[in-house]
Amino acid sequence: MARTETVPGGAPVYVFSVGQLGDSLVALPAVHAIKEAFPERPLILVGDIVPGEQYLPSWEVFRLSGVFSKALYYTPMNRSKFACLTELFSISREMRRLGGAPLFYLVNDGASSSMVRRHRFFFEAICGTEVVGAKQAPDPSVISDESGHLIPKKPQHIRLFEIVQGHVNHPLTFRTEGLIRVADSAVRSVEKYFSNLSQTEFVAFGPWSKMPCKRWPLERYAQVGKFLIREKGMFPVILGSANERPIGETLLKEWGGYGLNLCGISLSESSEALRRCTLYVGNDTGTMHLAATVGVKCVAIFSSRDAPGRWNPIGPGHAILRHWVPCEGCMLETCRYDTVRCLDGIPVERVIERARAVLERIKP
Repeated sequence: MARTETVPGGAPVYVFSVGQLGDSLVALPAVHAIKEAFPERPLILVGDIVPGEQYLPSWEVFRLSGVFSKALYYTPMNRSKFACLTELFSISREMRRLGGAPLFYLVNDGASSSMVRRHRFFFEAICGTEVVGAKQAPDPSVISDESGHLIPKKPQHIRLFEIVQGHVNHPLTFRTEGLIRVADSAVRSVEKYFSNLSQTEFVAFGPWSKMPCKRWPLERYAQVGKFLIREKGMFPVILGSANERPIGETLLKEWGGYGLNLCGISLSESSEALRRCTLYVGNDTGTMHLAATVGVKCVAIFSSRDAPGRWNPIGPGHAILRHWVPCEGCMLETCRYDTVRCLDGIPVERVIERARAVLERIKP
């Protein structure tokens, strides 16, 4: 619900962003660019919050950026029509009271045209603000070349930044560092986990995903972990949501109890834990995007459900593993086959090879 306190600093600039952890994280370079473009004006986030869901609302990410003054939230229509309409009315009243423009529409390019039209009508006709970026949003298509391979898409973090840059006459900074700020309390909390460990190098694992078609086989992660422990002397740290903690325990058993299972710690604490790691190995998930956001090089294992490139992590130096299959671009959350063929086609040896190469670049 919108709160009605006065926002300091004059008429605000608005940012509209919805989705899960990864959607919010890839928007951070664009968000910092907006603040750079409008340094004297407060930024207000407008987004949705889904009751009872396991994923974090966007505010949990964006508050760590340190650039927002407040957030206005609504419940999606498909969860509660009454709550949605009530909260949207409250948001429109608050936005008209505060004034300000524009609203940057930082939504991933898989949005449907009908949804974008509804959002644009609400913000322009009902809330009375200018919308920037809505025309670039509805592009969910995946296109193949003559050989049958999907044509790569521009990464979301670059596309969203370009929306902001296109609205400003002077060059803006594309930031890949300092995107989030970790609270001192989170640093102290994480230090308790690491204080008794003598290892100097840690490797983060993100072995799970809410989408079954994004899960590289867990037993293969166990083998990669054994290699990094044995050959590289690294100490594994497993991260994810609280309901992924049993997955972490399974890996720890494979590694003889060697490692930390930190699934379920807060977003800020996860950021700090990742910051202490040299490498991330895992699926295409919010944890991967969080690792990249805090500057950790990723060995990222992608399914072929979506176009290559679209969800690449922020920053240079990552290793992206992907295996072509004829059914790539399916956009399914659960594979129609008994096994996820595009992930099964990525062998352990290939992941180890890419992990070794990334580590050699970090520490030649």
